[in-house]
Amino acid sequence: MIARNIVPNKSEIKLGKMISKFGFKFVGDGQILILKKSPDFINKKQKKIIELFGEPFHTKEEARKRISLFTKQGFKTLIIWSKELSNKTKLQKRLIDFYEN
Repeated sequence: MIARNIVPNKSEIKLGKMISKFGFKFVGDGQILILKKSPDFINKKQKKIIELFGEPFHTKEEARKRISLFTKQGFKTLIIWSKELSNKTKLQKRLIDFYEN
């Protein structure tokens, strides 16, 4: 992925701005691989991952598999669906709850 020069897309940039204050860093370019999967954002200190899934590209089953895979490696994972970016207040609450728990 790094060789393919993957950079955050507009949605990832928007989410990244919201979560950087919680210690999350964009690593969706392949900086970090967990069992050959590259999470979108990670907070190493808290061992938490945030994945941003676009509805046309990802399924609920894929979300369940990612959560399971990362959980087995000791990470707590939050899936954010791209449509959630439109309700900033509700999304901020989810992010705060995830960060604090």
